[in-house]
Amino acid sequence: MRTLFFDTATTGRWHYREPASAPFQPHLARLAYLIEEDGNVEQTESLLIEPWREWDYDADMVHSHHITPARAHMDGVPLREAFGLFCKAMHLADRLVAFNLFFHWNMMERSQADLGGGGFLEPPEKLRCFCAMRKSQYIGKARFPRMCEAYQHFNSEHEPLPVTRDPIDAGLLQVRAVRTIWNGVLAARNLETV
Repeated sequence: MRTLFFDTATTGRWHYREPASAPFQPHLARLAYLIEEDGNVEQTESLLIEPWREWDYDADMVHSHHITPARAHMDGVPLREAFGLFCKAMHLADRLVAFNLFFHWNMMERSQADLGGGGFLEPPEKLRCFCAMRKSQYIGKARFPRMCEAYQHFNSEHEPLPVTRDPIDAGLLQVRAVRTIWNGVLAARNLETV
């Protein structure tokens, strides 16, 4: 079983009632993913995205994920390259997992729209997609927990979610946290698949 865990960071706030291709939607600032095969981590990536000239970075988002345009220009990769790596990994995976899958999938659809491919991204037919947030619902008082709550609930030491100000390291922490949450969900339900 090959699982692709992924997480995104954005240049701004998502407008949920508007299509992914709307011109005011934010852009992909970071793509992080982790590939696990039969319980073993095969690959991890955290890629800052080289911004296009017309992209604006919302100050609140920069404060939240520490991805500045200067850092993205210095260490970023082209959007087409990052999107291509994600699509290749997705086509080789059996399942796709993200925490708040709807949001992160929207960001990948936005990226496809930025690259001229329209605003609808179709997952491969064999790929099963799961939202770790929805699968970990009811662990606390909230119907859908925040990532930090789910992580603390499911990690063996019940430690808080690690944080860092480095945006590349933060992406790696995020996808590792999603993996921890997902494996916790599986263990709690005593199932190989959900």
